[in-house]
Amino acid sequence: MPDNRDLSNRKPVTWKPGVLSNRQIAKLVEMGRITHEGVTTEEFAKGIDPSSFDLHVSEECYKMVQGAIKPKQESSYRERVLSDERYVKRYPQNKDGQFLLEKGNTYVFRLCEKLKNNHLFSGKATGKSTIGRIDILTRLIADQGSGEYDTVVRDGEKYELFAEVTPITF
Repeated sequence: MPDNRDLSNRKPVTWKPGVLSNRQIAKLVEMGRITHEGVTTEEFAKGIDPSSFDLHVSEECYKMVQGAIKPKQESSYRERVLSDERYVKRYPQNKDGQFLLEKGNTYVFRLCEKLKNNHLFSGKATGKSTIGRIDILTRLIADQGSGEYDTVVRDGEKYELFAEVTPITF
């Protein structure tokens, strides 16, 4: 939910609490509050809908050793989970540059998008139709975020984003 102040230049903005519009999302990108490393500006712009934007997986992927590990607010998910071989193993792409995911296993992908100086908004992520259409459970992890899946809080300086993915049927 947007705050009523733009803290980057201390000028009032006209945003009201609610769902961000595509113009507001584009403004956050322009302000440097949402970045998209590894994704062209054109590709990112194609994923902006009237009230949401698509996230893109990077080439950094991990296979969880024993299921999912919930994020914690007070610690870095990368440092606590992704750097510990007791919990994850780095998962490589195949020779065609694709990730072949196995049914019933959980994977964590670093996302290309990051949130910076996030004092302007908070929000929730949804997997849209992935569970119903392709039977994959997806959850967003905001590193050092709220400690909850699919939630971004307003008090972060910088959030690295990850997607936890579990194929259910195939």
